[in-house]
Amino acid sequence: QFTGIEGKTYLLVARNHDESRTCVADIRLEKAEPVQNVDIYMNNYGNYPDSYSGVVGEFLTLTASLTPVNGDRKDLQWSVDTEGVLSIINQYGPMMDLELIGEGTAILTVTVNGKSTSCTFTVGKAEELKAGDHKSVTLGYQERKVYTFTAPETATYMFWFENGNYAAVDIQDH
Repeated sequence: QFTGIEGKTYLLVARNHDESRTCVADIRLEKAEPVQNVDIYMNNYGNYPDSYSGVVGEFLTLTASLTPVNGDRKDLQWSVDTEGVLSIINQYGPMMDLELIGEGTAILTVTVNGKSTSCTFTVGKAEELKAGDHKSVTLGYQERKVYTFTAPETATYMFWFENGNYAAVDIQDH
C-alpha cells in the first residue's frame, strides 16, 4: 500500500522470483477504504488464533487481516505487552515475522486506524534431543512438535520421520 500524490505518476512492477514457475499477477489500483475489522492470521498454520502455545526458538509469520481487504493500513502497528517473551523481527506491510525468545506469557496486538485485536502467547521450553535419541511422534492436521538439538561435535546429523506422509522436519539455525 502506498499513498499517492495527485497528478504524480508511479511505476508498478510485478515480479516472479521463482524462475521455474509461471506467475499470474492480478494488479488492481483501488482507493483504500476505512478499516472495519482486523484479525491476526497465522500464516504457518492457516488459522486465526486468540491464543497460541509455543516454545522458545520458534519463528512465525503473521498477517494483519483487514476487513475490507483494501482497508487503509497506513497506521498499522504491531506491539507486544511483555519484553523478553516475543520479538518482532521484520514488519513488511501487514505481515510480520515473530520469534518466541523467552519463557512466559505475552500479548501481541495489532492496531490499525483505531481497530485492534490481540493474541495471547504462552511460551515454554522445547524438549531437547541428543544424538542417538529416538522419539515417536504422532501429528494430526497442522499439529507440530518442536525440539532443540545442540550438536556435541562438528558432524552431519540426520533428522527424519518414518511413514510420515505429510510430516517434515524443519531445521532452523539459532
